[in-house]
Amino acid sequence: MRAVINVQFHGSHRGRRMIRTATTALFVLATAAALSADRPLNPIDLIGLEHFGAVSLRPESSDVAFVKIGSMQSPGRNDFGQAVLAGIDRSDIWLWRAESKTMRNLTNRAGSGRGCAAPQWSPDGRWLAFLSSRDDGNLCIGLWDSVNDKLTLFDRFAVSTGYSVPQSIAWLDGKSFLVVLHHSREAPPDFGYESHIASFTSQAWQKTRDGKIVSVGILDSGTARQSDEQLLEDLVIVSTSGDINIIDQARHFPEFQVARASKAIAYLVERDFHPPTSKVAMLEDAEIGPHALHRYELVVVRDLVNEKPVRYPGFEALLGSLRWSSDGGSFAVIGSRDGESAKRAFVGRSGSEKMTRLAILDPRPDSVVWSYNNRLYVSGYDDGEQGARIPAWYLVNADLSLKNISQKGDDAPITLCPFGKDKVVGLSGGQLLCYDESTGAWTNLSAGKLRPMQRIAWTNESEGSGNFEGEETTIVLKSSDREGSQYYALNSIAKQTLALTKVSGTLIAYAPTRRTAVFLSEAQAASELAAATDADVTRIAECGSELKSVRFPSRFEQINYRGVDGNQLSAWLLYPIDYEAGKKYPLVTRVYAGSTIEEEPTSGTMRRLASPPINPHLFAAAGYAVLIPSMPLGPMPRFGGGNPTDPYFDLAKGVIPAVDKAIELGVADPGRLALIGHSLGGYSVYSLVTQSSRFSAAVAVDGITDLISFYSMPPHLRYTERPHEFIEWQAQAEGRLFRTGGPPWKDWSRYLRNSPIFYVDRVRTPLLMIHGDLDGTSLTQAEEFFSALYRQGRRARLVTYYGELHFPMSPANIEDMWSRVLNWLDEYCDLTRGPDGTITFEGSTAKSKEGTATDFQPESWIILWRSQTNPRSVSGGSRSVDARRNELHPQVSQN
Repeated sequence: MRAVINVQFHGSHRGRRMIRTATTALFVLATAAALSADRPLNPIDLIGLEHFGAVSLRPESSDVAFVKIGSMQSPGRNDFGQAVLAGIDRSDIWLWRAESKTMRNLTNRAGSGRGCAAPQWSPDGRWLAFLSSRDDGNLCIGLWDSVNDKLTLFDRFAVSTGYSVPQSIAWLDGKSFLVVLHHSREAPPDFGYESHIASFTSQAWQKTRDGKIVSVGILDSGTARQSDEQLLEDLVIVSTSGDINIIDQARHFPEFQVARASKAIAYLVERDFHPPTSKVAMLEDAEIGPHALHRYELVVVRDLVNEKPVRYPGFEALLGSLRWSSDGGSFAVIGSRDGESAKRAFVGRSGSEKMTRLAILDPRPDSVVWSYNNRLYVSGYDDGEQGARIPAWYLVNADLSLKNISQKGDDAPITLCPFGKDKVVGLSGGQLLCYDESTGAWTNLSAGKLRPMQRIAWTNESEGSGNFEGEETTIVLKSSDREGSQYYALNSIAKQTLALTKVSGTLIAYAPTRRTAVFLSEAQAASELAAATDADVTRIAECGSELKSVRFPSRFEQINYRGVDGNQLSAWLLYPIDYEAGKKYPLVTRVYAGSTIEEEPTSGTMRRLASPPINPHLFAAAGYAVLIPSMPLGPMPRFGGGNPTDPYFDLAKGVIPAVDKAIELGVADPGRLALIGHSLGGYSVYSLVTQSSRFSAAVAVDGITDLISFYSMPPHLRYTERPHEFIEWQAQAEGRLFRTGGPPWKDWSRYLRNSPIFYVDRVRTPLLMIHGDLDGTSLTQAEEFFSALYRQGRRARLVTYYGELHFPMSPANIEDMWSRVLNWLDEYCDLTRGPDGTITFEGSTAKSKEGTATDFQPESWIILWRSQTNPRSVSGGSRSVDARRNELHPQVSQN
């Protein structure tokens, strides 16, 4: 009997139409009726949504610890300016007990409104360690003792998490865990740099006003940086009693790994900094991003009690490449020795001061993988036809020579994972390929058994445990198509392909010994956690139940079309709410350069009801059809092959034919086409409006317009230490995003011809630009484009949200942004709306404004949304609409 997991894409519930009113006064007074009836989604709904965070399965049990992130409106110490917290300041950890099917809030905001997240069970399942926000905005360690049901917060420990909040805790045994703490026990400025900027600038500017104290910042180039011995972080072992044992102290510990079998640890220490030179290819460093110029020393500790750390001076490790063998006795890492520019694969033994460099692979190896038989595999490249470089895998022999195990003529798997004692598996062309170390042969485990696989969704290594007993391991595979998704658990001993219990959702955790899977289902109206053990499926928790009375679009579908180059492409078409066949609707095309549409909608396209900058459901709720096309770009100019390309000229190739297809289907009104994009999507918008005048309106959010000025440092970092050493934007320009292949002075014409600012005289589309003044993509990008349009007298508007980063986080700013976006699209798509916000049609097309005023004014969006979610906020019908408008949202009338 084969069970499957299905994700439903096509809803059928149309819901009831909102009660229509004739005048603005009735629109305000009828809020109670509007609230009780089914109504469209609005931005305030998304601001008020809770979400699920990390999930951790309890060892030797089916109990589940999970994080529920409170809404932006939840009470507590919310700091919308500290995006690095990622909602941890309004999170709680919940515990679901499988045996009793009961659930409880373990942390309850730690009793004082402080958020808790990142749960990690101890190996014996007794303790649950986690992170908790502190009153000063930093993070500390929390611990729950399940035996005594006691919750403890170690306030004196300020946890170091870098630029984000990852899983920062690694258990060594049932009594202690490894964590990195701030040496001063207080977070440095870059942890909450949004708040830091406000205090730093006010103090620095005050010095200038006083005229007595120097306020100066200095950046140096062309000289060796002085070694910085400042201690910023401590790598420590924390016991469950709260005692700490400092293992090492340094400026920065970017990575550490525990060998579960031997309890040895390996970690990287920031040792030095090498400024970039013209001889160093940024293309290779682009894979490392902002850490590319930092040099990291490898340190290994085999016995934490009796031995000192073993250091490898003169060796520079590549961040993220370190891997322990299954028995914890050996490790492999990619790096280079002093005097060597090329990075190679090295192998060493725990406790030994020597490492051996493996045979040279050119270009550098990508990754290393150990089998459970302690055999090492290294990924690299092989010679293909006409000098092409094709991915390949190499097995390290006993004499440390390399054996190419890739099959000629076949694509090598991108990744390998251990499967059984002496085998590894990987996906290639949707097929699961298995390499047997004993025979040296590949077999296709999918043949005649499995539909094409999309990815390996879970392995024994997924949760960092590396657990292996005997020869039995399990992997979980995912397959998706238009009908939904299926997950298969494949056991190395039984060689059976077991389809997991039928559950709608995405696998996020799995326990093979208990055959327990946890799924996250993101339906239109709510998200849900469910646990499945064999045939038993239990709903654990739900977020967004309050939206079950909200109407969503009745359907969306994948449409196929051919790009300008003749290649077969796909797009998602989201139909507007209350869609009626035969009517032609205004179309919003959401663009993002380089994106391609998959068989299954991803969280960033149709399914997720979080509050991203551009949520397609909100456009559909406002009566727009939404198109998300494929926009393939040329190959990246990486060390694996590929020449510099021109993304600017590739953008329209996948977009315009998709728009034509939506018109051909009779859904889109060809005279009411809009364009919107965020970040690289904003770059896409700026580029497309310089290439086509087919769009009636466009919105670019936090986009890039000028690659030359983009080749700089993020402006918000100028108030932090050494901002010029952050080379992420240079790496993005040369390799990852814009594919120029080098710096501007090497190929300035490529930077010019791929910058929309140099085609700005071609813009005929009314353009709304939205940008945060603290965005790493500098506000000057939008200001340049706006100034050029202003110089020409073209219709444009620049909206700046102060204190915001790469997208608005403040609930007030989110609400305001959506009001402005919809008003802009409505105005230039020439739409008339009734008092309830629905588009007015004349025949099969929307009614034109024709220069006449309507009951639905720009401020009506704010009034409508607030009346839907809180009718009391717009009570008092005796006051004028203007008075209520100014009371609710004064800035709407001012700009």
